[in-house]
This record gives sequence, structure tokens and C-alpha cells, in this order.
Amino acid sequence: MEQMNVPTQEGRSNDLSNMEILRDSYMKALAHDVRNPLHTMTIYTECILADLYGELNKEQAEAIEELASASKLLTVLINNVFSIEQWPRNDMTSCVSDFDLARLTRDCVEVSKAKADTLGISLTTNCNSEYLPLRADRDKVQQMIHNTLSALVRVTKSKELTINVQQQGMKAIVRIIDSSMTLTAEELDAILRDPWQADNGRFGSRILGLAMAKAFCECNRGRFFVTSEGNLTCFTMEIPR
Repeated sequence: MEQMNVPTQEGRSNDLSNMEILRDSYMKALAHDVRNPLHTMTIYTECILADLYGELNKEQAEAIEELASASKLLTVLINNVFSIEQWPRNDMTSCVSDFDLARLTRDCVEVSKAKADTLGISLTTNCNSEYLPLRADRDKVQQMIHNTLSALVRVTKSKELTINVQQQGMKAIVRIIDSSMTLTAEELDAILRDPWQADNGRFGSRILGLAMAKAFCECNRGRFFVTSEGNLTCFTMEIPR
């Protein structure tokens, strides 16, 4: 009878380690290959906006500004590919800087506005201050807001989403409110605890984006939570200032 070679525990560990190394190398190569053309796009849009190729009319300038904003957001998304890889291993890092949360939120709303307009959804932004300084990881805060807003725009039955930004003591708070949605206990659990479960309700694959928003918030020493009562659902992101 032919003898079978059963892998040892050490052998399996080595195989898993090698797979981790290969995966990390692939992800880095992929991100590099995507970043290069994206970087070129960003440079050219900035040159066009600076009128280096001729003066733009108002409509052209607005279109190029939208393209520039989208390319910057895509750059953040590519960078966060690494965050998705690092998240389960608790290797997520932060790059802290000073920025204006009010302006950042308005920028995120503008990016989502095109999709919202096609669905007949109004995005209303309320801020208790024109300037709201925050020291945190800007890219992760931006992605946190974008992920949450983007998911809600695609699943809401409401004609309006309200985005409230405020300073409360030593906390900066962003709330996105939907007045037409009631989340099930399973959906809340998927968002807050287990995004990998098979049935993620109406959110589908976007549940991972919401779970990442929570991770990005916590990476900034913040708190991400969801309340749902009656037809009112509120996604709250609190970050210490």
C-alpha cells in the first residue's frame, strides 16, 4: 500500500506564511500599477484647471473639478486596499494631519451628489460651523464618510438624506440620517460586528464598506454606531478632536 505524506503542523504554517507573502506582494504590485495612471490623471486635471492648456468656461471647469475630485477619491480607495488587507490583522496605520472636517464632509457629499441626483435623492448638509478643525487621519475620515453615505444613497427609499456635522465638546460628530429606513437586528449585527456573514440584507456587498467605515473611525480613536427606531435610522461617527 502506498504511504501518504501527511503535512505536519509546521509545514502547513510555512505554506500559509508563503501564501501571505505572495498575497502581499500581489496587492502591492496591483496598487502600484493602478496608482501610476491615476497619478497621471491627477496631474493633467490640475494642469487643465490651472489653464495651462487654455482658459476653460464655467461648465468645463466644473466638469474637470468633478473629475479631479473623483480621481483623488479613487486614490484614497486604492490606498485603502491595503487597509482592507491589514484590518483583520490589526495592522492598520494612521497618518495624522490637521484639516477642516466641515469642508471634507461637503466634498464627500459633492462626490455622492451625482449618483443621488440620478435617483432623485436630495442630500442636505448642516454644519454648526463653517470651519471645524480636526486632527486625525484625513484619508480614513474621508473614506469613512464616503463609504457610509455611498451605501445609504444606494439603498434608501427616502427622497432626502441629512448629513449633520457638529462640534460637541472635544468631539467632532458626523451624523447621516435616513428618515425612511428601519434596520433589522441582523443588519445591525452585520454592520457593527460580523460583515462576513452570508446574508447582509438590503446592503449586500456594501456591508463591507460600512464595516470598513467603522474600522476607519475606530482607527482614529473614534466611535461608530447606528441607531434605528421607527422609520428613522442614524449613522453616527464620533472622533475626538
